[in-house]
Amino acid sequence: MFGYVKVHTPSMRVREHELYRAAYCGLCRTMGKKTGQLSRFTLSYDLVFLAAVRILATGEIPEISHGRCMAHPLKKRAFVRPSSSLEYASCVSAILVKGKLRDNISDEGAVKRTLAYLASPAVSAMVKRASKHASHRTAELSVITEEKLAALAKLEKESCPSLDSTAEVFGELTGELFAAGLSGAEERICRLLGHTVGRFIYVCDAADDILEDKKKGRYNPILYLYGESATVTKANGTETCLSESVAESILTAALLDLDRAASAAELICDSALPETRDIAEIVRNILYMGMPEILRSILRRRCGMEESTPQ
Repeated sequence: MFGYVKVHTPSMRVREHELYRAAYCGLCRTMGKKTGQLSRFTLSYDLVFLAAVRILATGEIPEISHGRCMAHPLKKRAFVRPSSSLEYASCVSAILVKGKLRDNISDEGAVKRTLAYLASPAVSAMVKRASKHASHRTAELSVITEEKLAALAKLEKESCPSLDSTAEVFGELTGELFAAGLSGAEERICRLLGHTVGRFIYVCDAADDILEDKKKGRYNPILYLYGESATVTKANGTETCLSESVAESILTAALLDLDRAASAAELICDSALPETRDIAEIVRNILYMGMPEILRSILRRRCGMEESTPQ
């Protein structure tokens, strides 16, 4: 749904990458069964990360099968069989899509608002199907998500000048989504991990949208925090870019959040069962290499620098 939580593929071993793809395919299949076939179009790697963290926190052992699907009808592909963690991630996906649609209806232009209205019945059906899984506390999570997104929308409408304050609200939401249904040390670890990852996602999204937001006069916390110094005009006088000094400040702050997330993740990665050690390595790859590189890539583009080779 966000696209900022991915692996750094060149740093992965082959078996880890195959397991990562299998988890993605497994989540897609699980979404089709638990929240409806249309929900599969909302699949994202961010939710694969959530499922991986929940697998480590619960001690669940992934089971691999092979099969064909509509997207790959000619050749069988490996996929992780439906499990509690994948079912949970599919429910969270439906809840977040519903929240995003409400956001679009409230804030976006006429075209996006119309599309959001048209999609609302299908998304409501997704959440309704998800709510049948009582063990996942879907109804409670839906309420929490609505409250947190409403609090975030309020700050944004008030043009809150604090990037930290707005990122904190989104971090609180993702902390809840990572920790729901867990208890003890696992609950505390996943809450902190989800909280810091959520803050990072919010900062990435703000940095990614900054130039378009400035052009269209929309709220962006980076613009309000740094004012006119947030962007600079290139020598040609026509191209507006993110200031390199501001980009450096954003990167430093975001990497501090990721350091906290990685420290929390190590507590469940270090205790991973032999059968889930590759899952632990995938989580480490995302936190130590994938997410930092994604933010650096965004900042390079927004600063008008030459883009590196895509992952």
